[in-house]
Amino acid sequence: MSDVGERMELGAALRVFGGLWPPRILLSSVVGLTALRIWAGAVSWWDLLPVVLVLVLQPFVEWGIHVWVLHARPLGPIRIEGHAARHHAAHHREPKDLRYVVMPLPAMFVGAGIHAAAWWVVCPTVGSWITALWLITVAAVVYEWVHFLVHVPYQPRGAWLRRLQRHHLLHHHKDDRYWLGVTRLEADRLLGTSPEI
Repeated sequence: MSDVGERMELGAALRVFGGLWPPRILLSSVVGLTALRIWAGAVSWWDLLPVVLVLVLQPFVEWGIHVWVLHARPLGPIRIEGHAARHHAAHHREPKDLRYVVMPLPAMFVGAGIHAAAWWVVCPTVGSWITALWLITVAAVVYEWVHFLVHVPYQPRGAWLRRLQRHHLLHHHKDDRYWLGVTRLEADRLLGTSPEI
């Protein structure tokens, strides 16, 4: 599933993206979490806690996952390389192969479990916990969509997506230790992994 043509319009990109299992599961989860949040009752001030935390922490979580999970480096003589790191290494070898552009299902389910447990500890109410899960799932959809658009032959029209595309392609083609953000670049700027060119 690596050949998607020489040029892709946005509608065609959306159809291909929607046909892949990870985006389908994420989008279904957004719908399910929306229904669950409505079922949980009125939104309270506590729902602002995950909103603020996700807005502030998301670029650093994205950066950290990219550094410590996807580009796992040897720890002395020990090399810890999980399924996600092997999948990501294949993505770097074949950046246009759609099998490796979207996150692998095992990593998605493990990540969802870790996030659910961590947010359960942080959130003081069930409603705010569901809000947090909804927010991180929407963030995952945005991540997958942006990452997908960067790797298919879609020519972005907007400056924001062009900037993200350039940033991510530098990561792939110049030095995979830098330019680690995909949807938000604040962590790269603050942590020194977005050198001037």
